[in-house]
Amino acid sequence: MEYYDMEEGSYPSEKKDKKENEFVGDGWSVERIDNMYILTYLSGELQGRLKKIIISYDDFILLKNEKISFYDFMLKNNLS
Repeated sequence: MEYYDMEEGSYPSEKKDKKENEFVGDGWSVERIDNMYILTYLSGELQGRLKKIIISYDDFILLKNEKISFYDFMLKNNLS
């Protein structure tokens, strides 16, 4: 006897459009507000929480243009 039906899940195939002032990744985003670049991401802590930090313009461009992966960026900056 089955109590429920299982269906395979899937992720959307398309990413959100890149905007001039913001880039949205999977579980994180970078937004330019005035002359500051704010990285918002879901931390890897138990139960996770939303963290916001200020990053440089160069890091914003690297992430936006996908020249560095988010994982490598986190390792480079010793973030969790």
